[in-house]
Amino acid sequence: VCAPAGGTFGADCSPGRPPCLEGVCLNLGTTRVCSRFCDDTACPADFACRDGRQDNGDGTATEVRVCFPEGGGDLGADCSFGPAACKSGLCIKKESGNVCTVTCDAADPCAEGYYCLEDTETVDGTVVSVCVPDGL
Repeated sequence: VCAPAGGTFGADCSPGRPPCLEGVCLNLGTTRVCSRFCDDTACPADFACRDGRQDNGDGTATEVRVCFPEGGGDLGADCSFGPAACKSGLCIKKESGNVCTVTCDAADPCAEGYYCLEDTETVDGTVVSVCVPDGL
């Protein structure tokens, strides 16, 4: 049986597409791209080695280091994959799903539609003052 060769690094690995050659399909919330596990120096240009979670298929996840596209999601972007999906590296839980956030204080207030909540625990256990959506 002939099978597709698989996606190269950075290729689309959404459902229905060929599997990734290196075996890592990175779910960024809005898209899926082929990636690889890494240490701090193993990623190509425009990618950075960051913490992520690998779904074990049984409701648990394993912490891994994986190449993420530089940038990441801005305030309010989906971060169901974890904090590495956020430009700030900060992700909070919301009833409608995890969202990216940013730090805040009196000198650096939140954007309209958000307020500063002190001593908030992020999904990875970090406690900081962060912007949260109004009504949360």
